[in-house]
Amino acid sequence: GGLVASALELDEECWMELQAAFLMALEKRSTPVVLVAEEVGWGVVPPTAIGGRFRDRNGGLTRQCEQPCSESWLAAAGRALPRPPPAPRTGASDASDVAKRQILLCKRAHIRHKLRKYFLP
Repeated sequence: GGLVASALELDEECWMELQAAFLMALEKRSTPVVLVAEEVGWGVVPPTAIGGRFRDRNGGLTRQCEQPCSESWLAAAGRALPRPPPAPRTGASDASDVAKRQILLCKRAHIRHKLRKYFLP
């Protein structure tokens, strides 16, 4: 949720670029990665537009992060429950191809700053 919360002010195009960069950075990792994501879609409908944006973006990013995972778990009521593998993505292009194309579009200064802050050494 931290990445999502830090980018709520971005318009949809910039958010997609940042999200694609994050996913591409995950794919390039040579060491195991453990991601923890808040499940915000099970609560009440947020009364504010920015709350709805957080819920929608967090859910979308979580689903995309789950695609390449070897395992996925849901922690609830003090228990870790294994989840079935996500359904294969359908569409004309592979998610990593989309990420590679979108990262090349990242030309705005504030996006480059966020990328350096989160993903680049």
